[in-house]
Amino acid sequence: ELISRYREMAMQPEIESAVDDIVNEAICQDDDGKIIQIVLDDLKVSDAIKNKINDEFTEVLYLLDFDGKGHDIFRNWYVDGRLFYHIILDENPKRGIKELRYIDPRKIRKVREIAKKRVRGGETNEATLVRTQNEYYIYNDKGFNYGNKTVGPTTTGLRIAKDSILHITSGLTD
Repeated sequence: ELISRYREMAMQPEIESAVDDIVNEAICQDDDGKIIQIVLDDLKVSDAIKNKINDEFTEVLYLLDFDGKGHDIFRNWYVDGRLFYHIILDENPKRGIKELRYIDPRKIRKVREIAKKRVRGGETNEATLVRTQNEYYIYNDKGFNYGNKTVGPTTTGLRIAKDSILHITSGLTD
């Protein structure tokens, strides 16, 4: 609902200008022309592991095209409070991640199937044990909001394995 309200307000130039100012202040280059870097100085691991972490960090920035799309990535995260990427792996697993595809957060939902079981611990003690049976994402190109009606997780769509989606939140839930 918050996203929809922002997108409606985005037509107002004052709000658009304020968001642009925040994004421009957050994403800027240092003297070396870098937008972002990883600092591993306080990490207590060997230099070989630090080098591998740095190499992978550089690879992720390349996959995201962060030099070209950094402003857009941050803007989407700032406005929506979350990002979703579909992780495309190479057919040869040793080659790792081939591509990261952005997914509009209004078009994807996480589904958690649970099983409830009543457990007795004596004559008067009773509890309900809740266990997650399956987790996955549902992608629907039409989205999950139709006018004022929010469609639940049973909506048809493409079912995607939980491990294939990268989900980044702002940490704020309200």
